[in-house]
Parts: sequence; structure tokens; C-alpha cells
Amino acid sequence: MSTDTYGPVRRAAGILGLLALAPTGIGLLSGTLSPTDAAIRAGVTLLAARIVARIASWWLRGAIERPPPAIDDGPSGTAGTDARPGAPPRRRSTDSPTTS
Repeated sequence: MSTDTYGPVRRAAGILGLLALAPTGIGLLSGTLSPTDAAIRAGVTLLAARIVARIASWWLRGAIERPPPAIDDGPSGTAGTDARPGAPPRRRSTDSPTTS
């Protein structure tokens, strides 16, 4: 597996790959499969496990690292700041200290 596959996904793919190899091992031990056929099946199983792990990792990474939705700031869209980037926020009339 590659380093861009998440650890839990790698473990799950490894477990599923070993479970998928069980019938091949049983067939090899019982004599119904030749070593060549068992090797081919093992290679196909390894390839399938890697592909499934890669797809699951891409899907999981996309779901986790998706940016949060934008906050609706009202009709103006300025959220109390000037239109210039880096400008300090504007004061509201309720923010001014009262001089009583």
C-alpha cells in the first residue's frame, strides 16, 4: 500500500485481502488448485485489495478534508468588515461607549 492511504483503510484492506485468500489456500491444501493457479489468484486478490483500498482512501480523504461550508453573512455579504481585505472591522452603534 502507498503512504497516501489512511492507516485504518490499509488495515481493513489487508484483513479483507486475507479473508479473500482463504478459499485459495483451502483449494491449494486440498489439491484442487495447482501452485501456479493459486499464485495467479493471490496476485489478482492483492491487486483488487490495493485498488479497493486506494478508492476508499480517496473517498475518505475527500469526505474528511472538504472545506467547511461558507457562512451566510446576510444580504451585504460583508459580515461587518470593510470591502478591503485586511481592514479592521467596522464599529456598530451599540459598540460605542455611552457617555452618561
